[in-house]
Amino acid sequence: MNRPGVGRTTLGAERSFHSVAWDVSALLDALGLQRVVFMGASGGGPYATACACLLPERTAGLVLVAGMTHTRDAPGLLKGMALGNRQGYLAINHLPWLMGPTMRAGTLALRLAGGVGLGPVATAARAARREDEDEEAEERASDSAAGEGDVAVRRAAGAVTAPPAGLAAAAASAGPANEGLLGSAGSALEAAATSAMLLAAGFSPADRAAVARAMRERPELMALMAGAGSETLAQGLDGLWRDMRLTSEPWGLDLGSIRAPTVVWQGDQDFNVTVPMARHLAAAIPGASPARGGGLRVVPGEGHISLGLNHGRTIMEEALRLAEGGGAGGAGGVLSGAE
Repeated sequence: MNRPGVGRTTLGAERSFHSVAWDVSALLDALGLQRVVFMGASGGGPYATACACLLPERTAGLVLVAGMTHTRDAPGLLKGMALGNRQGYLAINHLPWLMGPTMRAGTLALRLAGGVGLGPVATAARAARREDEDEEAEERASDSAAGEGDVAVRRAAGAVTAPPAGLAAAAASAGPANEGLLGSAGSALEAAATSAMLLAAGFSPADRAAVARAMRERPELMALMAGAGSETLAQGLDGLWRDMRLTSEPWGLDLGSIRAPTVVWQGDQDFNVTVPMARHLAAAIPGASPARGGGLRVVPGEGHISLGLNHGRTIMEEALRLAEGGGAGGAGGVLSGAE
């Protein structure tokens, strides 16, 4: 489920934590899930927290992975954040009259680029067309003879698993077939460009090293991340702007009402979401107490992205443990949201 303004989800007039929680509740009803563990990473953290706060009867646990918190009038929470990110949040909180037009100009630029087949808007549009074509292929396959249907399904499956376009997708194609000077040069160029973009965005050396390693060793994962990034900007920056405005202001949620077991994961080399933010959330949520089965996990040497890349399995295992211990069992699971 994409948040309003992301992917193909319409932006709509109303945008609040309550409206998102009600949407999630309706989704759980449709899926037949009674109780789940809500998990949020980065900018998805506030929404997972809101669901745990507003839907207590459906919450078996809460897992926050480098989850951000509000930034207005909270200078202590910004300690350790990259300068550019800190200045950006201060501008969002205190200069919205400037940031709003800037984001709208960015949306216009993205859409103009998309009109000529460039950028994330165009990439997301191509992915949406592939998805629609895949669904049509599956429908045709189900109506055809068994042999013909198998061929159609295999073709559809090939289209589904094709990596999305983007920086990391190019890295995903690097392999034995692309060995040689040209392939090596292309991979090196992609790695250098990606590292430069991460540096400009304020990501730590730990993050840049983890992404470079993943581009070499886990290209399919990087292709997935590139596709997610394109989908985030599929409609431009309007959805992201509203998202940042909502999550960076005081949330107006009673975090003290969250009694379900809560685990807060954080890397101490994260320059995008800070350790003070993690400590703030762990202190404000009663469920984060070890006595309630929760806790704060500050991982040395890990950043914003590297935390998930290097410890994703452990984090998911803990989420599943909460699901089993919180009564989710076969009637529930883990519902995850990311930035």
